[in-house]
Amino acid sequence: MGEIPELEHGLEPRLDTDEDRSAVLWYSAGRRAADDAASSTNSQNIAAPEIAVDVLLFGLLSAVTTESPVSLSLAGTATPMDVVAALEDRFGAEPFAQIKDPGVGILPCCRLFVDGEPFEDVDAPISPDGKSATVEMIILKGFEGG
Repeated sequence: MGEIPELEHGLEPRLDTDEDRSAVLWYSAGRRAADDAASSTNSQNIAAPEIAVDVLLFGLLSAVTTESPVSLSLAGTATPMDVVAALEDRFGAEPFAQIKDPGVGILPCCRLFVDGEPFEDVDAPISPDGKSATVEMIILKGFEGG
């Protein structure tokens, strides 16, 4: 067993059938990468509980639906952009294209309020404490300050 297997016709070395290579397979870099990916996926699936978010649409956005409030169930780490994505999934992307900017997220003409307070950071969780929240969105025209 301690000998190097002979080469046949310039191919890979022959392995004796009684040689145990399971350790190489089990502890190889490929196996570790697969384990790391699996543990990463599992931690993402358990990460944050869902929260109830009620969305009130005002101004031009109020024409999107007669449903008021629009009730959503989002991850506890949901941001205003997640709210917009959920609204797009429900009502289509076209009505919300007028408030989105690929560079900054949401255009300044759209004002956001969470539980009645102005909310500026589109990348911050709307409910850091994991409680339900009410999100108000309004598009202001130029003469209204938008």
